[in-house]
Amino acid sequence: MIRRNPTLIPLEDADVSDVKEFVARRKLAAAEQATRDGKKKEEKKGPFVAVEDAKRKREALTKEERVGMR
Repeated sequence: MIRRNPTLIPLEDADVSDVKEFVARRKLAAAEQATRDGKKKEEKKGPFVAVEDAKRKREALTKEERVGMR
C-alpha cells in the first residue's frame, strides 16, 4: 500500500492554549480523584498482596496511560 502525505490541519495559538488548559484541568481532576481514592484505600489496610496491588495500580491508570500515549 502506498502511503500518502498526512493532511495538515491548521491550528492557531488559541487552539493550542485551549488544549493545554484542558489537559491541565484533566490532570488536576485526576490527581484530586487519586488523592480521594488513596485516602479511602488507606483506611482498608490489610495484608499486602502483590497481584491485587498491581491490579489497583493498573485500574488507576487511564486508557491513554496504559496504551502509552502519555
